[in-house]
Amino acid sequence: MYISMDNLADLEVDIYYKLLKGLLNIDKNQPSGVNVLCDMDYLTQRILDPTDDFCDVVEEHSISPMCFDGIGENFMCLCGKPHLKILNICSYKSHQDTYLLGSECIERLKELDCMKVADPQLKSKLDSWINIIKEKSLERGKKKCLTCGLKKVRKGYEYQDKRRKLFCKNCIKGDYFKCPICKNWEKMKKEHALNFKGEVKDKCKTCWKRERGYID
Repeated sequence: MYISMDNLADLEVDIYYKLLKGLLNIDKNQPSGVNVLCDMDYLTQRILDPTDDFCDVVEEHSISPMCFDGIGENFMCLCGKPHLKILNICSYKSHQDTYLLGSECIERLKELDCMKVADPQLKSKLDSWINIIKEKSLERGKKKCLTCGLKKVRKGYEYQDKRRKLFCKNCIKGDYFKCPICKNWEKMKKEHALNFKGEVKDKCKTCWKRERGYID
């Protein structure tokens, strides 16, 4: 179901009018920015690294010039907000270019009055996008388990069991942990998890000795 401008009469006083105007600039044949949103798909999320080359990122994701400044120094949401560090990359119909939406804008889109009359499929689409963003945010707060490689270890969290700083709970069973090198289970009580330097022991005794050349 497409939405006519009659349903969007109050958008000029809405703080997200700029976003809907930016969406409409993608395809001015549409009656509103919401109509454009109906035909957009979420592709991926890119977290910018300080070492990233701006032009390489643009080329890799075919980002539209609408979403970066003319100087080529920073990325912008379709609402015009600059200096994006988290890029939510979306496609529109058969356009070769992709477009950027800020996480906050996506989360707030559902709060617009026009969404009350929107197609249920559009609401479902926004819900799925928001869930992706939340999952990505949780991942950024976690690091990989040393043994299984899954992001299940919370960054900066003071676990009572110091072994959990390196290993997820699936790689610790009671007094045993799974060595990340040989994958064998090694007995190590949590009260004995630290070495003399105060660091968590990160491998079994056999692999530790082999690393130092004590055994073949």
